[in-house]
Amino acid sequence: FFEESQTRSMSREETFGEYPKDRMALRKHLWEMVRDVGAELRSEDDPEYRYAHAVRMKLRYPNFETLSRSRVLDRPTRVDEEIYSALEPLLDDAWTSGKPVRLLGAGVVLGNGARQLGLFETPGGETKKEKLAELKDTLRHRFGDRAIKTGRDF
Repeated sequence: FFEESQTRSMSREETFGEYPKDRMALRKHLWEMVRDVGAELRSEDDPEYRYAHAVRMKLRYPNFETLSRSRVLDRPTRVDEEIYSALEPLLDDAWTSGKPVRLLGAGVVLGNGARQLGLFETPGGETKKEKLAELKDTLRHRFGDRAIKTGRDF
């Protein structure tokens, strides 16, 4: 009669000792969380939970006022840059510029990679980005986080 939903998610949160007040610092922390969530997502064994279908962002101010934002993605992804691109506007929307932040969180809602291709979309276009992301994960795992960096890491 009743089948329980099996929604799964992955997320990271960081509570700051010194509360960041500038956009660049918050974006850097957000990128680091997305990179961690993306690596965990790509290492997932269950094929039903290998792709992000939606993103979630959580922001808490020092007075414990908490804001949450979420967005369904246009297509399932396992690529850090696409997850970050969906979360960045949510952060900009929720955060009051110059206001210190106590906690920042980022997460994804998981599912399989099934989706409808666009009319002019080439099949397998995501594969290259996914393979590059997996290669970065392998290098970081083997040689440490400093082994390879992208522009967002600085």
